[in-house]
Amino acid sequence: MNTDAEFREANLRTPLPFGSYLSNPRTQRWRPPNPNELIMNTDAAVRPHDNFAGIGVCIRDHYLGRVIACRLKRINGKLSPESAEILVVREGLLFAQHMNLSISVIETDASRVVQSMLHPQPLADTALVFTDIFHLMSIVNYGTSRYIPREGNEVAH
Repeated sequence: MNTDAEFREANLRTPLPFGSYLSNPRTQRWRPPNPNELIMNTDAAVRPHDNFAGIGVCIRDHYLGRVIACRLKRINGKLSPESAEILVVREGLLFAQHMNLSISVIETDASRVVQSMLHPQPLADTALVFTDIFHLMSIVNYGTSRYIPREGNEVAH
C-alpha cells in the first residue's frame, strides 16, 4: 500500500475544506518566514467512503522555502475534514518536537483550525486535542498561526 500515492489521490478528489478564503486566492501565496525561522505547512485529506485520512506536514526555512523536514502519514478511522485538519497540526508539532525544531509559523488551509489556535474555546468537542496542541506549541517555540488558501499551501499536498 503506497500511503504517499493515496494521500495525493485523496487531495485531488477532496473538495476545498470548510471555511472560505480570507482574500482573493490568486493573490495569496506562500511566503517564507523571517531569516532563521521555520514555517510548518499542514494539510489533511479525507474521502467520505474511506476509513482513513491522509495527512502531510512540510517544514521549510527562509531560504527559498527549502524543505527541512516533511512527513506523510495515514490515520485510520472515520474522521471529519475538520478533525483530520486538527490532528495534522498535532502530528506536525509532535514531528517538530521529535526533530528538535522550533516552529515560528503554522500555516494551514483550514481557517476554523487557525481561529481555534488563536482563540481557544475550552468547552469545544476538540478541546482535549487542542490542549495537546497548545502544550506542544510551547515546546517548539511556536510563534503564530495563519490561514493560507489551498493554492498557497500546495507543498503540504
